[in-house]
Amino acid sequence: MIKEILAKAQAEGMDLEAMLKDVGGGNALSGASRGASSEAYQPHSSEPMYAPEADRVVEGLVSFDAHEVASSKWSKQRAEIERLNVQAHHNVATNSDEFIKDALILHDKFPMLVHELLVTEAWKEKALPHLPEGVYSSSTSSMAL
Repeated sequence: MIKEILAKAQAEGMDLEAMLKDVGGGNALSGASRGASSEAYQPHSSEPMYAPEADRVVEGLVSFDAHEVASSKWSKQRAEIERLNVQAHHNVATNSDEFIKDALILHDKFPMLVHELLVTEAWKEKALPHLPEGVYSSSTSSMAL
């Protein structure tokens, strides 16, 4: 299934190889300087997420370029993705309606999630080691970059 998602992402014009190479360039750090404060990251809410809210959140998910990783907009979306993840796990564990999965399928967001995973992992590997020590607080580092 991952191969199909990657093929679809590339067919839609996402040049994953160029994106991964670009992460090592000078632009990869610019997002970190814009949103690296501990204020940029808001931990996920423990409030339950209901289907209408989940649908709205999923519909609003967007892809970010490598230079936008760690910006305040990226951090806010990352927190929303974490909320969706927690709710999806809860729904499966309680044999409830899987409205998170349904919304991701309805809005065709799986390629975007794979793209975000690849960009984030590449940024962690290529850009994060070059940041000065102390840029990220301990609360920010727990966001599973």
